[in-house]
Amino acid sequence: MKESEATTIPELKNDATSEQELTYSYPVHWFRGTIFQILVVGGVFFCAPGMYNALSSLGAGGLATPWYANATAAAGYVFMAFFCLIGGIIVGKIGVKAALLISSTGDIIYAGSLYLNSKNGTQWFLMFGPYNLQNTAYGLISNFLFAGSILSGCTDGLMYTVEGPVITSYPEPHRRGRMLALWVFMRNAAPVIGGAIIFGLNSSLDSSGGVSLETYLVIIGIMCAGPFIATLLSHPENVQRKDGVKIRMRKAGWRQTFNEWYRVVCSANILLLCPLFFTSWFYGSYIG
Repeated sequence: MKESEATTIPELKNDATSEQELTYSYPVHWFRGTIFQILVVGGVFFCAPGMYNALSSLGAGGLATPWYANATAAAGYVFMAFFCLIGGIIVGKIGVKAALLISSTGDIIYAGSLYLNSKNGTQWFLMFGPYNLQNTAYGLISNFLFAGSILSGCTDGLMYTVEGPVITSYPEPHRRGRMLALWVFMRNAAPVIGGAIIFGLNSSLDSSGGVSLETYLVIIGIMCAGPFIATLLSHPENVQRKDGVKIRMRKAGWRQTFNEWYRVVCSANILLLCPLFFTSWFYGSYIG
């Protein structure tokens, strides 16, 4: 196969030629195949943001004072939005696999802070700042710089950025719809399964209030599997597709990267989508 053919994805056409091309399949190892890569990304999302969504319905965050509850929520979402915006630059520099591994760790730390807050009332872990200085300028700055919720927001924003290239570029063109459906199924199944685990562990409780501490430990244990699953992701150049097309990440310098990033962010298409972005985040307020 020529180099030019190996770096481009064939365009799908509704004619006999394209159908004949799609019937030919190159040998693929299951570990390097596109289905396994989607399962890895879905598994990481299941363990990290998926279990976090299940934890968000529990009482540990609600046990915090209003100041800490509001501050952690605001800080987490602000930094999540920021890293969603610049995440593409980070992924392009450190690689897809490293970005997925890093993004699977932040929710574990924040889940641990929820557990300790539920057990011992240690609210400082929610924000990683000095509790006795929370009302001073120094305390506010230090809290927001080292907040546990900020770590979770940063890693979640990076995960939302890295999963996009894997889902859209790894699969073959004629299988992208099925791979997208598989990924959506796994990410939406996480809160359902997490909720079932929470219900099963607490169905026998006869007291009102928060759930048992064992519930947090089980959810955190599932979250800890995320980084190990992330290590199974193949680098783009090692992925084997049934159409024989190789995936190559284009290398660019910092100046070119920022110039292209600026053109994309400031393009009319992205600016026109901003109301949709705003709605997609804030509609959850009515559900919550």
